[in-house]
Amino acid sequence: MASQQMAFGALALNTLGPPFETQAAQTTYINQYLRALTSHEIGHVLGLRHNFLGSTLLSPQELNDPAITQSQGMLSSIMDYFPPNLAPPGQPQGDYFPTRLGPYDLWAIEYGYRPTTNQMTATAELQRIANRSGGPELAYAADEDIIDFLDPKANAWDLSNDPLHYAQGQMANARAIWEQLDWFSLNPGENYGHLRQRVDLVFEYYLHQS
Repeated sequence: MASQQMAFGALALNTLGPPFETQAAQTTYINQYLRALTSHEIGHVLGLRHNFLGSTLLSPQELNDPAITQSQGMLSSIMDYFPPNLAPPGQPQGDYFPTRLGPYDLWAIEYGYRPTTNQMTATAELQRIANRSGGPELAYAADEDIIDFLDPKANAWDLSNDPLHYAQGQMANARAIWEQLDWFSLNPGENYGHLRQRVDLVFEYYLHQS
């Protein structure tokens, strides 16, 4: 699924009009993806588990406001499975992927790695950190929480705190790409298998949002 999400974003950049189609946008997309992916994997190295509520931090509108995403984070946790952030047709595009850690990540790392100089007060210091866990930006749902769909907010490959609004925007993106696909001609060196891959990619993305 990760490769499909990445591929759909790349297809959007190659198919839709401004601001997606520029070389600068494509370079930014790749660089932000690699940075976010690396941060996620380093999180595992440091002991962080998946957090499938990480994608529920911002509203769909806030996702494309760099002043918010670059100061607060696009996600509350980089340990979620998140799709590329693609603005719906006609709306301004912000960052494609998280460019910084989220508040949950910073909080979890603080709890696990903050140095303590006094063993007599270490437990109390850790408890003070743990007592902040009630904040919505520190919400947590691990892998086992998404198996039975007990919490509708805990999902992989979703984005924003308004899943219906977000899904409608992404379905509009899929339809826009669908309309731009050239059904009867191929790029040099391609065969119809390549065209079929693009069609399947858009259809599966649309189906996932529905």
